[in-house]
Amino acid sequence: MLPNPLDLLRRLNHRSPYIDLILLEERERLIEREEKLRGLGTSSPSGSFSGSSGLGSGSGSAQVSEERYITQTIDLKRFKDSSGDHNILSIHKKGRLIEMVLVSDSKDYKVIIETDSFKLKRSYDELDEISDYIESINVFQDESNYVLSLYDVKFTKFDFNILFNGEVTFSRIYAKWEELAG
Repeated sequence: MLPNPLDLLRRLNHRSPYIDLILLEERERLIEREEKLRGLGTSSPSGSFSGSSGLGSGSGSAQVSEERYITQTIDLKRFKDSSGDHNILSIHKKGRLIEMVLVSDSKDYKVIIETDSFKLKRSYDELDEISDYIESINVFQDESNYVLSLYDVKFTKFDFNILFNGEVTFSRIYAKWEELAG
């Protein structure tokens, strides 16, 4: 039996207080998908099958194992602080960060990005200096906003923290990622 998608959402890693901001569309998509799978009756959604091979006598069976991923998002607006370290995203499952965008009115902060393969603690200016050499980081100024974007980062563990050095208002912090279901 497949788990209830709402139960899956409740079992997500709640180390970040912002994980509860998963978009309603994602929840509805999961519920709709489960309803479709339940409507299949007794056939197995996991891809197992059995029957005649068509090449002679006997029967065969095979089990197709496929990793299933769930797409998650957070979308924070008007996040403001002036001191401290804030965990924005913490995922401890195999997955991939599709994209993450931070839009702020100041560059007076550092980000701490930790995956199973690297740890990076850099200020906005330091990231700007190295962004030309790292494909998954993009840093630029758009009118009066400072934009930092990350994309296509594979991981089995991903933590993203912001360390404030002064007052900063993020008009938007958006992240979209895939993580292994279950």
